[in-house]
Amino acid sequence: MRTAVILSHAPVVAQQEPLAGHVPKILRQLGYEPIIRSFVAGTAPVEHVDLLLVMGSFESVLDHQLPWLETERDYIRAQQDRGVPVIGICFGAQLLAQLLGGQVGNAAEAENGFYWFSCTPESFVDAGPWAEFHYQCFTLPPGATLLAYTPVANQGFVHGKNLGLQFHLELTAEAAELLLAEEPTMLTDEQRHRFLRQLAAEAETYQARGRRVLETFLQTLA
Repeated sequence: MRTAVILSHAPVVAQQEPLAGHVPKILRQLGYEPIIRSFVAGTAPVEHVDLLLVMGSFESVLDHQLPWLETERDYIRAQQDRGVPVIGICFGAQLLAQLLGGQVGNAAEAENGFYWFSCTPESFVDAGPWAEFHYQCFTLPPGATLLAYTPVANQGFVHGKNLGLQFHLELTAEAAELLLAEEPTMLTDEQRHRFLRQLAAEAETYQARGRRVLETFLQTLA
């Protein structure tokens, strides 16, 4: 079976798989064995993989004081050099955009909650709604194809074997609870309850839509 490494940014090992949400299940459905690793938590990377997913973080890709960031960059570059497909989600998308020559900076405003997207003709990401939690955004890397955007930020791009997604297609109720507990000021209590109710009501649909994005991208590489 093919191996997919999920790079988590959770410092607590017990939270790494819950924060990955639907992604491990989807990867197994698509024929990959998921392995979760974290440079933040100091778990050893897997050198030879078939797919790499770089997950979200509330840290900034611009924070050069993060002790693990350069090591993680080097690891991602090494996998890209080997021709491994790389998928970045939220922080992971910003890091991927940066590695491919794009720029990352503060957005005009934070996007926290569910959002609808405008999609390009080339897009295999539907309009949503998709969950987002970010205050920084990325410019499109040279040679990349834009997939979706809001008035505030680019939301998805594809560049060869690289896929960057600013939004959280992986969210389950447990993952959302952990994210919101980490940054409780992102939403008011009312917004938080409304967000979790919507996520619970659309759980099966949300997972199916997330699977379609990952499956379509991987099929284009076959």
